[in-house]
Amino acid sequence: MSHRGQRTVRPLVLIVTRHPVATVALWSALILLGLVALVLLPVEMHPELEIPQVRIVTEFPGMPAHDVEQLITVPLEQSIASVAGIRSVESVTRHGMSALRVGFDWGIALRDVSVRIRERIDAVYPLLPQAASRPLVFGERLNEAPVMIVAVSPKMDTALETVMPLIENELVAALRQRDAIGSVTLLGAREPQIHVDVDPERLASIGMSITDVADAVAVSVYQHSAGSLLNDETEKPVQVSTSVGSIAQIGEISLRSAVSGPTIAELARVALGQRRRTSFFLTQHAESAVALLVFKDPAAGTLSAARATRALLQQIQPRLSSSLIIDVVHDDSIALRRAIRFLLVSIALGMAAATLVLRQLLQARALVAISVCSIPVSVLAVFVVQYSIGLTLNLMSLTGIAIGVGMIIDNSIVVLERIARSAAAAPHSPLCAHNIADGLADIGGPMIGSTVTTLLVFVPVLFIRGVVGALFSELALMIVSLLLAAHLCALTLTPALAVLLPYGLNGMSAFRANYGRQRYQRLLLSAMRKPRLVMALFGLALIAGGVTSLLLPRSVLPAAAVQQIRVRLLLKPGTAIEQTERTTAAAIHHLWRQLPLASIYAYGGFEASAIEHYSEPGIGSHSAEIVLTAPSSHALVVTQVEQTLAALRDVHVDYRVAAEQSALETLLAGPAGPPRLRISGSNRNAVNSVAATLAGRAPAARTGAPPLIEGLQSIVQYRLQLDTDAAAASGVTARSVIDQLRSEVDGINSGRLSLAGRDYDILVRRAPERSAARDELENIVFVSATGSVAAASLLDIRTDVAVWELRRANGQPMVEISFADGSPAAHAAAGQMLAEDRADSSVTLEQLSLSRLQQAAGDVQRVFGMAVILMLLLLTAQFESLRTALLLLALLPAALLASSAALLLTGHSLNLNTAVGMLIMLGTTLNAGIILSSAYRDRSVCSIVAATSARLLPIMATTLTTIAALAPAALDPRPAAAAQAGMATAVIGGLLGGTATTLIVYPVMFSLPAVQRNNRRKR
Repeated sequence: MSHRGQRTVRPLVLIVTRHPVATVALWSALILLGLVALVLLPVEMHPELEIPQVRIVTEFPGMPAHDVEQLITVPLEQSIASVAGIRSVESVTRHGMSALRVGFDWGIALRDVSVRIRERIDAVYPLLPQAASRPLVFGERLNEAPVMIVAVSPKMDTALETVMPLIENELVAALRQRDAIGSVTLLGAREPQIHVDVDPERLASIGMSITDVADAVAVSVYQHSAGSLLNDETEKPVQVSTSVGSIAQIGEISLRSAVSGPTIAELARVALGQRRRTSFFLTQHAESAVALLVFKDPAAGTLSAARATRALLQQIQPRLSSSLIIDVVHDDSIALRRAIRFLLVSIALGMAAATLVLRQLLQARALVAISVCSIPVSVLAVFVVQYSIGLTLNLMSLTGIAIGVGMIIDNSIVVLERIARSAAAAPHSPLCAHNIADGLADIGGPMIGSTVTTLLVFVPVLFIRGVVGALFSELALMIVSLLLAAHLCALTLTPALAVLLPYGLNGMSAFRANYGRQRYQRLLLSAMRKPRLVMALFGLALIAGGVTSLLLPRSVLPAAAVQQIRVRLLLKPGTAIEQTERTTAAAIHHLWRQLPLASIYAYGGFEASAIEHYSEPGIGSHSAEIVLTAPSSHALVVTQVEQTLAALRDVHVDYRVAAEQSALETLLAGPAGPPRLRISGSNRNAVNSVAATLAGRAPAARTGAPPLIEGLQSIVQYRLQLDTDAAAASGVTARSVIDQLRSEVDGINSGRLSLAGRDYDILVRRAPERSAARDELENIVFVSATGSVAAASLLDIRTDVAVWELRRANGQPMVEISFADGSPAAHAAAGQMLAEDRADSSVTLEQLSLSRLQQAAGDVQRVFGMAVILMLLLLTAQFESLRTALLLLALLPAALLASSAALLLTGHSLNLNTAVGMLIMLGTTLNAGIILSSAYRDRSVCSIVAATSARLLPIMATTLTTIAALAPAALDPRPAAAAQAGMATAVIGGLLGGTATTLIVYPVMFSLPAVQRNNRRKR
């Protein structure tokens, strides 16, 4: 390997040392490109991941859940079953709506799959019921959450619906015109609507129905085009419009062709009201408001969208301040800016710490400057790579840079140390290109080998299936790009600068004089004279480390202090949105008084226009969510919030409390909160029976709430059965009965009236005070050719109970048991339920969060296994010795156990982030061993001690600078920095243990054959 490295490195070094100015100029151009790329890179919280899922949503108005499932959900599931790559199919079916979530394998071409899904849907659509809408197909991305939520409310005692035109025309329209903003969705909007409230008894007395009133309005309020008048010079459109120009004039419309016929005002009440609400939004004072959900443009970053929104609000707020109160209640960019700021500070502190360590070790400012300059150069080169392949600047990529900063200057230190030794060997000769090339050629092989070994540990990440591989592949790409740039910089820019600054290469000798080299030689000689004792102590250390690693807690993601909590309120399905709003307002008042909060807001229900949100499980007029944010100096505790809510003692409300988590955390670890058990099987009755039995055995919650069986909640409904004989005798058809019932219950949209530049829908309906009671259904009068007949004589009206929401998983009925809290008793009960043998083997149980943990553990084990195998093969090829490769790999257990001990001592867990830190540490740990193995010419004790002592400087310098660079990230006390701190701690602990093992134990292991031969000769 050394000859191959020499042939590779020497010509390159000759070129750059003969043309140092040109080399520096080329790297300066790369620095300039990096600065431009940094400015142009979109900034996001997380990497842009296209989640391999599509949702298929179909609306079937007026149809109960069971019928929608049989007529819509099941046929759609069967139609897409033949699409290749499907991993799972889950469905939610409720009254009037079917939603399928189809999951695919990670790495699949989602666009191609979406086209095939649409083709299957188009084939089955003609077979679906005629009243069903065409199924809509939605894709999903990781960063699709709203960038900002803006609460807008009226001032003083002004009604919210009266300022809706101002909000839509001035605020929403302006936001939608901004370049960085993709869309704006309204939540809690109050849409004005003209109501024609009909008195059913007065209408029946003249033999007319509500349909006749709607038809009279429709033919009287209109605006149509009648073509255009053309001549040789102009074209003039012809518009035919109504003479009705006000709400009062609607009441003057006659219901019969005769002039003397009754008017609408004689039979109905005409007034401006509001459309039936389906959602609400409450501020921290429990006041109603309209929430503007601002979504970023896909081509822009989160920071750009937030900056554009705030700039517009500052510009428009003075003009609207007399009428509206505008308040930003949620801004993703605040946390993003804070996280990026601290990461950049951590990177800067790491560079400063590495510089100080080098200054103490190298004793020469020029050497320090040459070494440190490789850090910004390599980082800016990575920005060019990011921009060229379309990535974003996010926390994951910045974490990779922060972790990789310490490893960047390793090769530069080795190169400078070798150049300085060449200069010291011939102090009276000028430092020429050939001397530098000859010196670096000797270390070309070890440098390439150590760099490739470090890079190899990231190759298995590319082969991991699932979200872990998709997510951490970008982290791996960042570190790989960083190390490659650093390696190229060490072989080109560093020698060029050494030629331009030769006067600074005399600082290495000072290190050898004062760093304690002789002391280390005595320690190493003492260890090599007692190899058995050293190996015994090493074995004991491994055993102790193994015991320590067993005590290390395990989780999918690192635990962090909770700054934000989400409370989900669930009332009985079918609860009116107004009642849900009142209940939520009471909870907000109570929480605001009892807890130290920085802010609180709530939203509930759904917007019919945002069908992708409405199709989520459990969303309805009976559900709401409260978001609590703690001050920066405090942390919220889930149990504290649960106990506060328990004091409300409202048995009709189910509170579910969970720490807020990002979309990425949900993707990796599943939904936050109490344990969730999924129960599925071929028979729905069996599934429901098992679910009811298990829920009855669950422990009582701290709030007193029982477990919730999602997919088994019921709703009260009226079931009307038509007496066909009585209908036939009265001259009434089933179709006319259904049509009139729908008109009486839901009303009829009868056109639009333009008032003051705004169009208002006109709804003809039964008067609200005459439509809520069951008796009013019996009093509905059906008009036929033979007269009129009351509904009571034709319909059998009964109160019935139906399932509100039906769920399926992979073609089988499914329900989920959601425990009321996350107490240890709840987790223990969930584990016991999973471990039990059930009599009905057709029903399966699965704990969602536990399955994610098991999958993550399997992914990590596969990555480590593949990394070790690849390193073994590479080291065997490099040294052409399996024994040397195995000796080097023997360093890894000590490094891993030292990393585990460091995590345990600092309070971190073994999670995905710390596992990646250990993976990074594996390749770095072997670098020192590779340098020593390349320096050993024979196995004699004297030769090994001399070679090891000569390599002490680059080994200690690279290790200490890496630790110093990672120390700011590891010591960051912020809760939001737990992921970076754990990763940095894992690397530091492994480096300390691995370096100590390399400098003491590895020379002993390498010399064992020679020591054994000498012992045999002495005998």
